[in-house]
This record gives sequence, C-alpha cells and structure tokens, in this order.
Amino acid sequence: MSVSQSNRGERVNNKLSFWTDYFELKNGRIKIFKRKGVSSRYYARLTFRGTKGFVQESLFTTDKEEATEAALEKWLQYEFKLKQGLSLTKKTFKDVSTEYLGYLAEKVARGEIKQRKLHGQKLMIDRYFDNFFGDMQLADIQNKELERYREWRKNYWISGEGSKQRHITYYRNGKKIKREIHESQRTRVAASTTVNSEETILRAIFKFAVTKGYIASNEVVQIKTERVKFNQRSTFSEGEYRKLLVVGRKRIEELKDSGRDRELWYRTLLYNYILIASNCGCRTTELMNLRWKDIEWDAKDASGGSNIILSVSGKAKSRELVANDVCRDYLTRILEQQRGFSEKYGFHFKAHDEFVFSDCRGRKIQSMKGNFNALLDEAGLTRDKAGKKRSLSSLRIFYCTMRLLKGDNVDLYDLALNMGSSVEMLQKTYSRLTARLKGHKIKSAGSVEERRKAAQKETTTT
Repeated sequence: MSVSQSNRGERVNNKLSFWTDYFELKNGRIKIFKRKGVSSRYYARLTFRGTKGFVQESLFTTDKEEATEAALEKWLQYEFKLKQGLSLTKKTFKDVSTEYLGYLAEKVARGEIKQRKLHGQKLMIDRYFDNFFGDMQLADIQNKELERYREWRKNYWISGEGSKQRHITYYRNGKKIKREIHESQRTRVAASTTVNSEETILRAIFKFAVTKGYIASNEVVQIKTERVKFNQRSTFSEGEYRKLLVVGRKRIEELKDSGRDRELWYRTLLYNYILIASNCGCRTTELMNLRWKDIEWDAKDASGGSNIILSVSGKAKSRELVANDVCRDYLTRILEQQRGFSEKYGFHFKAHDEFVFSDCRGRKIQSMKGNFNALLDEAGLTRDKAGKKRSLSSLRIFYCTMRLLKGDNVDLYDLALNMGSSVEMLQKTYSRLTARLKGHKIKSAGSVEERRKAAQKETTTT
C-alpha cells in the first residue's frame, strides 16, 4: 500500500468513527451516513470529477431506500449544474450582496462609477435587502418571498425596525452626517415608486449572481415593477411666478452694499437659475451639471435662425436642447459676474470646464434647494392650491405649461424631445391645461340645448 493510500485509509477510518450506517454509491462519489450521536437522519457527502472539495447535505429521512433515492437525485442535480458552468457552492443572499458591493468598490477605484452610487446602494442593501433576505439561498427567493418583502418594506418605518430608530447616519461628500428621523417619516408608507427604484438594486444583485455562476438564469425570480399611481406635480400660475421674481429681486436688494458677498451671490445666482430653468425646461440635475463648454451660443437651425443650445447630462443620460433666446442674457450675467469674482478672489476662470452654477470662489454649488425653499417661504408660495409642496422641479413644469399656452403651435412631440420626456408623460402631466388650451374650441361647439333651439328657429323661419 502506498503512503497516499495509507493516509486516505486513515482519513476514512477517522470519519467512520463519527459516522454510522455508512454506505457508498457511484464508486465512492456518493457517501451516505448517519452522524453518530447527532441525528438519526441520513446525510450525503457528494464529490465530483474535476472539482475540489465536497458538498454535504441532509437527506431528511431515516429510511435507507429513501436516502439512496434522495442522494442520487441530489448528485444528478449537481452534475447538471456543473455542466451548465454553475458553481456547486451554495451562497446565501448576504454572501452575494457582500461580493457585489466589493465589485462596485472595484468599479469606483477604476473611475467607472461614482462613490455616491456605492454608498447609496450599500445603504439600501444593509438596511433592507440583507435584513430581510440575508440568510436565504438565492434560488429560494421567489414570488412569495418577494411579496412578503414588499409588505415588510412598506411598513419598515411605521411598525417595523425603522420605527425604533431615532437617528439616521449617512455620508455626504466624505463627511459623516447624523440626523434625527422626522416624525412624518414614521407615518408615511413607502411609495411604489420608491420600492420600484430600490428593487433595481435587487435585480442587479441577481444579475451579478448569474454572471458568477451562483445561480442559473431560469432560477432567478422575475421582479416586476409595481403599478404606480400617477402623481400630478405642482407648478406656478403666471401671477405666482411674477410674485416669485418680485420677492427674489427684493431679497437681492436687501443685501446690496452689505459686504456679504457670498450670501448676495447665492441669492443672485438663484434668481438667474429660476429665469433659466423656466425658459429651457432642464431637469434640476441637468442644470446643476451644466458647464460653460456645454453652451453653444449661436447655433443655426434649418431656416438660418440663431439658437442657444445646451448640452445637458443627468445621472446617466445626455442630450441637447434648445433654450428660449432670453437665456443668453441670463447666462451672460452669470458669466460676467464669475469673471469679476475670479479677479477679486484670485481663482483661475476660463469659462470652459467650470460649472455655470458655482459660488463666488468658483466652486460648484451642490444644491439650490435650501435657498429656493427660503424664497418660496418668504413669497408665501411653498404649497400650491392643492396643498402640494413646490420644488425646483416646479420650474420645469412651468416652462412646459408656458410653451403650450404661449408657444406658436408647439408640437407636443417636439416639445417632449426637447425636454427629454415622452409624449405620454406630457399628456398626463399637462392634461389639466385642456380648459385653457381648448376653451374657445370647446365653447364654440355650443351645448346640445343651444343647437336644438337654433335648429327649431331655422325651421320656423323657413
């Protein structure tokens, strides 16, 4: 007997000292046994050609014949997985989600995605997905478990684990921030749009597991988005918009000659932002990402007309749009003021790579939200007639409203393209304008009663 055979015999004897009712199938590739002093059930230890290690599972029976059938069935299932190029190792959801986050971290290091995407997805995975699915096997997560998760998620802040938390900790721009959880968050059910958005991460984790061979594509649960009730967003009437501008100018005048350059610039920049946003239809993110090099000041159209074209980009997509001509003046104001600040504070300004919406020292402004909310509050315009809170996005809706009401026969398809939206979305959002847009046409048709009387009069006359 060789040394290796001797060692193998010793290992088998050591195992047999802990096993009982032991027998083999498939030339020793299937070992069936009971664990001495642990359980009366049979277990199977399975090995395969061309692979290292083994798979061990309970057969959930005390009957020898049933154990034999179950072991053979499991062995064939694993053989099939190997032929499909899948891994024999069973992974829990948490195993895969941890590996997925490591994969995202590598993409951050290569500059392929932003750090904030990794932080955002890690937050969702730690708080929700690992919390609910963590110890489950991937193949065991099917429609029943998904529906249970959705119910659990919607109640998380109301009656679930979130209801016991008093603070949330997160990172923004590399800084750790701790804030108190507002009481309204504990009484608000997670909207379908929120859950649908979060579940894109869940799909990405399953897709990652498939590429790694941890699960077959036909074993992945089909995560269908929940139907979302359309939410009509708030905007401004023409009178409210004029009031917003009046109060905006008043806030600027209050700080002139005060020496508070930073605050004055923020208010001035916000005022110009409002004018530009309401005359180009950009999304908030698109406008905040705009750089000077993205502006084509004098682009000619097919008829030879002069246009100002903005090349904008949001989180993932980019497009070109034509802004109203008055945007040239508003952008020129910002440009001249930035040049003045660069001389005053000594920073280099080439009007190329710099962001349009920058502070008085040339640094990109992250958000206009706080300043805009303060302006809304002072103007008494925080909420619309229906009680819905206004936001910077309300300016985009105001742009579209004015294009439809004041534009010269604006085509809905062309407008949708310019706004980076769809005709269907515009129709949903602006269906409330029907009375204003087609009032004359609706009235000129006359009522049924008016037409009946007119017909009677005509008959009597003849």
